[in-house]
Amino acid sequence: QTEGEADTDGDGIPDWWENLYFGGPTNANAGAMAANGVNTIKETFIAGLDPTHPNNQFEMDASMPTSALTWSPAISGRWYSVYWSTNLHHEFVPLATDLPGPQAAYTTDVHTLNPSTFFRIEVKAQP
Repeated sequence: QTEGEADTDGDGIPDWWENLYFGGPTNANAGAMAANGVNTIKETFIAGLDPTHPNNQFEMDASMPTSALTWSPAISGRWYSVYWSTNLHHEFVPLATDLPGPQAAYTTDVHTLNPSTFFRIEVKAQP
């Protein structure tokens, strides 16, 4: 949500978005599960997804060996952070934080030598 946007019900989702997908500024339940079964309604707003479409998900692609990471959707007013780990049981370490949208890519050569490298993208409405 951008500062100054109306949010009648105070759920962190602007009225214009609730009107677009739910027909009224107080009709969305921010904590309810979206149609994709993965995200909450508020998370779909933050990620720039259609909360009513069951196949609409935030996607990331990591192309080896250069680790050109790309993601979509990428929208203005959002900030993206890239994290990596060599093991899903360990904490993810930040590579880049608060990349402003609509940037939708990050490249790293350092973290590509190990074929078991894992990446994670975090999306925030405000840095």
